[in-house]
Amino acid sequence: MFRTLSFAFALTLVAACGTTADEDCTDGAYQCATGEILEMCTDGAWAEEEDCASLGLMCHAEMGHCMAMDSGM
Repeated sequence: MFRTLSFAFALTLVAACGTTADEDCTDGAYQCATGEILEMCTDGAWAEEEDCASLGLMCHAEMGHCMAMDSGM
């Protein structure tokens, strides 16, 4: 039973780290994750590219980069 629980825990960690294939992930695509994190799909999994918020910027997935926040919004 311990071995089964250990295996289940390991699978949970792998899934949480984003190393498993994601059905909505197409290589080269970008998405914005919670907290204005720009992510790029690489080898079928999302990987952090840049923390836009830490730069005082917002994430722009369509353009694949961080950009200044529009003060008119």
